Amino acid sequence: MEFDPEESQIFYFTTSVGLFKVDKREQSDKPTQLDTIGLNSPTALSMSDKGFLLTAYSCGSICLYQRKYTTPITVWYHNAKGPITQIKWCQLYFDDMADVGEEVK
Repeated sequence: MEFDPEESQIFYFTTSVGLFKVDKREQSDKPTQLDTIGLNSPTALSMSDKGFLLTAYSCGSICLYQRKYTTPITVWYHNAKGPITQIKWCQLYFDDMADVGEEVK
């Protein structure tokens, strides 16, 4: 289960049959099933602070969903040879390579 940090009334959960979104602001108590066609069971979730959900699957695939949509905005099929059991957003840092090759004075 993952909660949306920007919208505390929205959360996501998985079952053996799929990936679901619950929005408590809506009148319906029925969860919305997200599109996972062509993928196995979801195995791990990670929600960003900007409305994006990373989802890992037992087939080794990874999907990126956006809060507004029920279909993934991108899918990376079979990235691992087995199930992905943990996934997490991280922040990457890098040095600007524009200064490479300049002499240090």
